[in-house]
Amino acid sequence: MSDYKDVLVTYLDILGFRQLIEKYHRTPDEILDLLKLMKEKADVRGISISIGNVSSQKVFTATHAFSDLVIRQVEFEEDNFLSRLGAEMTLLARIQFELLTTRQCTLIRGGISRGNFHLSNEFVFGPAMVRSYELEGLAVFPRIIIDRDLIQRMSPENRDVWDYLIGCGDDGLFFIDYLNTVMKRSLRPPNEAFKRKEEFLFAHKEAAEKKLEELSKEKEGIRQKGLWLARYHNRVVEQAIRNDEKMIDVFSQLLITKEKLI
Repeated sequence: MSDYKDVLVTYLDILGFRQLIEKYHRTPDEILDLLKLMKEKADVRGISISIGNVSSQKVFTATHAFSDLVIRQVEFEEDNFLSRLGAEMTLLARIQFELLTTRQCTLIRGGISRGNFHLSNEFVFGPAMVRSYELEGLAVFPRIIIDRDLIQRMSPENRDVWDYLIGCGDDGLFFIDYLNTVMKRSLRPPNEAFKRKEEFLFAHKEAAEKKLEELSKEKEGIRQKGLWLARYHNRVVEQAIRNDEKMIDVFSQLLITKEKLI
């Protein structure tokens, strides 16, 4: 007998997929390569992570792919919910960063929520999927929106642990701060932190500038997605400068110039 499960559900899709097919005339092989890459990045199982003082066991997920979208399900026990949530958001940050900085330079957006959901080989449905789909629609820009209910469940005493994971837009929507997250979780060992941070920011700058140029001749609504990405990049770089002013000369070169943001 089929039943709902109370799980974390993430809905992801590729931004500009229609344009890739209709305007940029990508070949079927190129489209298939992109879809396989997205599914490969999203279909990750068994990641281990620690959030605060809570060390999680391996997180096992179920992933379902349809054309240009992917739906992920993560199960949890109530006593390890926050650890599972942190692990999933960290993984989603990595997926978003890697898809953007790979050869395909792919933008994605999405939504993550918690609730009742059913996933099988044939069907996916449930209130949590509807909510995640709604959040994906609200995202507009290349970001993964976090349901406000999840924000409210985060432990206030460990809020500093979540700071690098979560951004907040001018519209009041919370999203996964993927660039900060990837840098924070990857700066090991500490003596290589400056070099690694510079590498991450440089790769992201190159991809953001490429996407900005690609979208610059599109309709204003599409162009705004590229501008959002570039401004997001600059906010992260400016934050890195504030956190370590002795790196100002290095990090300032990683800013996207104002001329390109007009």
